[in-house]
Amino acid sequence: MDLKLAKKIIVISLIITNIILFGFIYKKEVAYMDETNQKPFIEKTVELLKKKNIEVEAKVPRQNYNMNTLSVEFETSEIKDLNKLFFGGIAEVEDPQGENGIIRGRDKTLILINRRRIIYEDQKPNGYNVQNIENAIDVTKDFLLKHEFKSDDLILVRSEKNDDGTYDIEYRKSYDQKLLETSYTNFTLNKNGIQKMDRLWLNVLEQSGKKLSTGSASKALLTLLDKQNLNKKTIVKIEPCYYFDPEEQGYLDDITKALRGRAIPSWRIEFKDGSDIIIEKI
Repeated sequence: MDLKLAKKIIVISLIITNIILFGFIYKKEVAYMDETNQKPFIEKTVELLKKKNIEVEAKVPRQNYNMNTLSVEFETSEIKDLNKLFFGGIAEVEDPQGENGIIRGRDKTLILINRRRIIYEDQKPNGYNVQNIENAIDVTKDFLLKHEFKSDDLILVRSEKNDDGTYDIEYRKSYDQKLLETSYTNFTLNKNGIQKMDRLWLNVLEQSGKKLSTGSASKALLTLLDKQNLNKKTIVKIEPCYYFDPEEQGYLDDITKALRGRAIPSWRIEFKDGSDIIIEKI
C-alpha cells in the first residue's frame, strides 16, 4: 500500500473516532443539562420526600438512560414435564391437559397456573444442610439446575433469615445487567432444604432498534409523593430497569394470563424493607 494513502486512511479513521467520541460526550452532557438532573432540583426532591417521612439513603442518578425496548414473553411449562422433573413422573396429576394443573406427591405439591406460574411446596424437605444465608443461596441455585432451570440470568434482590430460622431468597430476571420486571423466582428454605418455590419468569425474544428514555430519576421520585403506604420508608437503591406491565394488555386480575408484550425502560426504587416500586417515564 502507498505510504501516503496509508497515512490518509489513518487520519480519516482518527477523525471518525473523534466524531463518535464527541457524540457520546455530547449526549451525556445533554442528559446532565436536564434541569431535573441538576443538584439543586435533586436536593429539593429529597427534601420534599423527607416531609412525607420518606428518607433517601441512595445516591440519586443524575442522567437519563436511553435503552432499547424488549419484546418479551412468559416462560411456559407443561404439567407432565414438571411431573418428571419434580416427582420422577409418578405423582398424581390433576387436569394434565389444561393450562392449569396440580401435582400431588406424598409431602410435595406443585401448582401450575396458566402454564406460566409454578408454585412448589415441600412439607418435609431434605438433602441439604442450610446453616446460613450463603448456604441458602447455593441451595437455591443447585435446586434450579437439578430441575433444569437456567441460573445464569438471575439477580439476587433479597436474602434474609427469619426469626423462625427459615430463609427467604428472592431473584429477578437479568438482561444486559439490568432487572427485567415483572419476573421473579422466590424461595423459602429451612435447615433441610427448599420448602417453597414461586416462579413467574420472562424470556427476551428480541431487542428492538428503538430506544426510549427513562426520564430523570428525580421525576420518578416525585411520583412517590402521591402514593400511599410509604410513610417511614427508606429508599436504599434507585436503578434503571426494564418493565413489562401485563395490565397494559388488559390482564388486571391475573398477570399470568398475559402471553407476551413489550418491556420498556423504567426506574426501580428499592426500600430498606426489601419492597420496591417500578416507575415508568413521566
